[in-house]
Amino acid sequence: MRPLAKWAVGFEYLPGHQIPQTFSNHADAAHILSANLGKYCSYCERYDPGIQIDHVVPVTQKHTPSNAWDNLLYACSTCNRFKWHAEISEELMFLPHKSNTAYLFVYFADGTIIVNPEITDDITKAKAEKLLKVTGLDQIFIELEDTPKEARDSRDKDRRKAWKIANDHLKEYESGKESYNINGLVNFAKQRGSFSVWFTVFQAHSEVRKALIEGFKGTNDTCFDPQNGYNPMPI
Repeated sequence: MRPLAKWAVGFEYLPGHQIPQTFSNHADAAHILSANLGKYCSYCERYDPGIQIDHVVPVTQKHTPSNAWDNLLYACSTCNRFKWHAEISEELMFLPHKSNTAYLFVYFADGTIIVNPEITDDITKAKAEKLLKVTGLDQIFIELEDTPKEARDSRDKDRRKAWKIANDHLKEYESGKESYNINGLVNFAKQRGSFSVWFTVFQAHSEVRKALIEGFKGTNDTCFDPQNGYNPMPI
């Protein structure tokens, strides 16, 4: 899961315009979130021009900070639906703008996401598992004929598709590395999202990983080790 470098309250995102601590209407934060993080779901990483603003701690939860800047991210409708009634706090789970979520999870070609097996600390593991469960990213969705449209979940299917596309580009890259345009590859990936899939598929090529980190705006580059193939830094 892409770790996010979210701008701080007071950051001057435009000349004479600073990020307020809170917004009277959460929709007013949309243009700032887009400029900071791009129109990607903060959880499943899908690119979505119609992305929704997510209250990290849901407004249904007591004592929510509601429209505070620190409580606003982008989320797709599916991730938003899964976490709508969840009990969320930093004590219970990791959050992509608060932790190195790149280290927490491992992605596979079949669309599954699991907690990094290298994590042995029980508390760390539990907080990572909670994030997957709250967003429903621990599931592989099986759609039946009578599944209501609003209950469908294509996120694992999207990851499988992204993996295949990324793997095709990997083969092209490795067959003609000298002439391959890395910037073109990154721009192609940015139009589709699924940062972690591309990052995993190109794990043997640190120059591409570096370009992906720099190309997907709002990615927290301090979470990756440039001396070790840009592998995520352990928590």
